[in-house]
Amino acid sequence: NQEVVEGEKAEFACSVSKETYEVKWFRGEQEVEEGEKYSVVSEGKRRALIVKGCERKDEGGYVAQIGSVKASAELYVIEKLRIITPIKDAAVKEGSEIVFNCETNTEGAKAKWLKNEETIFESSKYMMAQRDNVFSLRIRDAQKADEAEKKTISFSCEVNRPEATVRWLKAGQEVTLSKRLVYRVDGLRHTLTIKDCAMEDEGEYTAAVGDDKCAAELIISEAPTDFTAALKDTTVTEFEDAEFVCKLSKEKASAVKWYRNGREIREGPRRTRARLFVEETPVEIVRPPQDAFEPPGSDIVFEVELNKDRVEVRWMRNNMIIVQGDKYQMISEGTVHRLQVCEIRPRDQGEYRVVAKDKDARAKLELAAVPKIKTTDQNLVTDAGKPFVMSVPYDAYPRADAEWIYEGAALPVQNIDTSAEKTEYRLKSPRKEDQGRYRVVVRNKHGQGEAFINLDVIDVPGPVKNLRVVDTADGEVSLAWEEPESDGGSKIVSYVVERRDVKRKTWTLATNRADAPEYCVSGLHRDASYLFRVCAQNRVGTGPAVATDDAVQAKNKF
Repeated sequence: NQEVVEGEKAEFACSVSKETYEVKWFRGEQEVEEGEKYSVVSEGKRRALIVKGCERKDEGGYVAQIGSVKASAELYVIEKLRIITPIKDAAVKEGSEIVFNCETNTEGAKAKWLKNEETIFESSKYMMAQRDNVFSLRIRDAQKADEAEKKTISFSCEVNRPEATVRWLKAGQEVTLSKRLVYRVDGLRHTLTIKDCAMEDEGEYTAAVGDDKCAAELIISEAPTDFTAALKDTTVTEFEDAEFVCKLSKEKASAVKWYRNGREIREGPRRTRARLFVEETPVEIVRPPQDAFEPPGSDIVFEVELNKDRVEVRWMRNNMIIVQGDKYQMISEGTVHRLQVCEIRPRDQGEYRVVAKDKDARAKLELAAVPKIKTTDQNLVTDAGKPFVMSVPYDAYPRADAEWIYEGAALPVQNIDTSAEKTEYRLKSPRKEDQGRYRVVVRNKHGQGEAFINLDVIDVPGPVKNLRVVDTADGEVSLAWEEPESDGGSKIVSYVVERRDVKRKTWTLATNRADAPEYCVSGLHRDASYLFRVCAQNRVGTGPAVATDDAVQAKNKF
């Protein structure tokens, strides 16, 4: 058996006992022919089939055959790892959190995060997570320095021949291609792409085909100086020095000017003294979290809004501090703070508390699911006399109680069995009068759900009608009758005919295979008098017997 990744080739090989033997190759029942998809190799005693550029549709059984002798193997094609949801550009306020998500087509992959081609490692700044085939990077306290510069330009030209090769030059020197400098050909169009442009990429670029050339110039404007770390409010004691610090995006920036209350500050001797008071705005909870009532397996979010940003909050459950992980995700965006509880279970119920400095707020989580019936109306059939159980599956939390109703009346609770997943009603010995429409009500404190079951009970046929003797002969009696009014819900398969000598008490079987409403009973004594009885039979059993009123002799009437 061969296992390959999409796009790779697979080779099935075998050896034959004689070099002259010719091997035929089959995929399933169809013979494989050599061509763009398949190559057949025959070297000495070695025989091989090569499947090129394997795709998922190439999976299956392959057979090598010499005469009537066969050898087989399977081809398994593994889906190539692809990114189906790439990360997207994002803009956030300084100091907020940002999350990048990336999704692959298969599970089990490993991810490496990079910023400007440099690997990012997990730290208090960067948090990395993986759930199934989704990868996440969380950046805390986003600052200007966290921006990633991605400036890409492309030079394109067109040629008149598809097989032509273009040489790219910069300032007369041939360009060395790399992951950053990429050359692509699309039909007659040739493109040179320069990723992450830097100042050293500036210059004249030339595309040359033989003696023919064309050129263009790349001019890079220097990015303006920006603040990567802003000034922060400062509190000092009287007569102490106060220092305000900021960071710039460039080391060789032009002179920085300082202002106080809109007026430029110039360096010089201190001429006056004053005290600086910074009064912090008290933290207030503008919008507290709300109680949550959701079904098991859901993801729920508690959200709180404060009156100011840059406030650290703590989340607690039953007075225990919550730690970030697969179960709990904590997100802060300005004044709004969220706690996400993933795939809630009964143990997650309780009181959740958010603490922001000296203020706190509480909310409770309770599993709650209105009963939901998991089936549509059911049509069930059972045989009379055989124990039978009707079942209705449901989802609910907490566990629901069930009531079974038939013809407007509640059925006995001792015949009802309700678990956390389904409710059942037991019929120990169903009768024809038990058939009809049953209503099932499943309820808990959050609501109720209804289901209906239509039950059909198959019973034995009713008695035959108008049984009579239609003729007699020596040793024979002919009987006839009419079909029963009811076949019990199942087709009549035969009739049972029995005879009894009036001098005896026991009945003797004449036949149990009469397929029509008439039968001639033979093998009788002409001088004896007989009574006869008949009953109908379906797949459930035989119905009540009907006997003749008067005894008759098995002899000619004349």
